[in-house]
Amino acid sequence: MQPPTLTEDTPPRLGRKIALTIFYGLVVVFTLGAAVQISVQVYSSDAPWEGGCPAGLRMLARSIQEAQRASEGADLATEEALQQFRRTLATGWNARNAIERSCKASGDRRLLDTFDAIERLRYAEENAMRREGHDLVPLRRRVQVLLGELPGGASP
Repeated sequence: MQPPTLTEDTPPRLGRKIALTIFYGLVVVFTLGAAVQISVQVYSSDAPWEGGCPAGLRMLARSIQEAQRASEGADLATEEALQQFRRTLATGWNARNAIERSCKASGDRRLLDTFDAIERLRYAEENAMRREGHDLVPLRRRVQVLLGELPGGASP
């Protein structure tokens, strides 16, 4: 009997090929699965919003007020207050992009101005966790006045 040549598959060589094929197949399947999950998270649409722009603006403003109250604990350190603010705010702001689209679709400049003021107030409130908040009073008043002028009644 002649020894096998280099081109022939011997049982150990055949087993190694099968094992490597299975291993690389599993790596490819895992990588594709992870890529699909990441893509769905990144490119999926935001939380739906069916309430209309004025109702959404009121909800966003209420969320800021609730987050501000939740983070005002006297015994909270700066970073703890900021984290508490963000956690509380996240529950109301998960539909932010959908509300913005609703306001833009309305074409009403007053609604867009109110959205912009609320967005700036959120940013200012978050930054106020680190510094003095005396310059927020005029912006808070402006948001309250703009919300009061919206169709449907009083501000939050």
